Amino acid sequence: MLAQTRRTGFCQLMEVFVTGGSGTIGQAVVGQLIEDGCKIVGLSRSDASADTLRRIGATVFPGDLSTPEDWAQRAVTCDAVVHLGATFQADMGPVDRNAMFALRKATRGRGRPLKLLYTGGIWLYPSTPERYALKETTAHEPLAPFSQMSETIRSLMTSVELQVSVIHPALVCSKSGGPVSAMGDAAISGLPFKTRATAETVWPLVEASDLARLYSRVLRRQGFRLNVFGAGVSGVPVGGLIDLVNEQLGTELQLETTLPTDGLSPAEDWEAGYALSQYVNTERAQKLSGWVSEHQTAESLVAAVLGK
Repeated sequence: MLAQTRRTGFCQLMEVFVTGGSGTIGQAVVGQLIEDGCKIVGLSRSDASADTLRRIGATVFPGDLSTPEDWAQRAVTCDAVVHLGATFQADMGPVDRNAMFALRKATRGRGRPLKLLYTGGIWLYPSTPERYALKETTAHEPLAPFSQMSETIRSLMTSVELQVSVIHPALVCSKSGGPVSAMGDAAISGLPFKTRATAETVWPLVEASDLARLYSRVLRRQGFRLNVFGAGVSGVPVGGLIDLVNEQLGTELQLETTLPTDGLSPAEDWEAGYALSQYVNTERAQKLSGWVSEHQTAESLVAAVLGK
């Protein structure tokens, strides 16, 4: 580990507290940070997530995102916090806000600002006209389930106790999760791929390990206050993505556009994001962090996710 740290010069044995480390994004980020020489302390609320974190190489700290008073003090003893956790329930906004408030409170008297790498999301931004690229400076128009996240980010960015950077991941794709993996599962099963998108809807995408490298680069950047998109593929029409999946697997996957569930509150409509048509400008993340995504085309990404 020491030899690798000297070779890369990346994290230099930085201790990082991570929430959400056992999720699809989290596992990739934790693995990358460990590879780059960081010591990871992962928040875990279950035996299953604890086992996952230990398998990757992290130390486990038991606790729940919804009770930050149990873990915030431990988090601020670390050099940095990477916040990837979310409940993805109706309480997501209040839980997230309270967790970040507790973290800010715990930093008082720390002596120096705490680095916080916060995970936003592409669904904080609106649909865009054809080929008009979203930029990080585009005004937020969050989906209802994510409305409080915009307020939380604004509050964090004005904090004197924290040095905050925000990454807004595109739709994250890995072999075990994300829209391309779901398309592959449907294609192999002979079922249609059901989503709120139409064939013309444009999705920005990022492969999970590529995204993890962006987290690592932003975390070790000296001038830490950044706000960047994490997208390898700026945008691809869903119909074209379906065609690429069929080419990769030799299948005849069909797209089935679905409607909102009757009576579902907008605040609980998590699937609405897939109906957004978004094309993003990825230059800022590349310019400010030096990050270069390995998978910059939909063809490359599909092959990485669905290939052997």
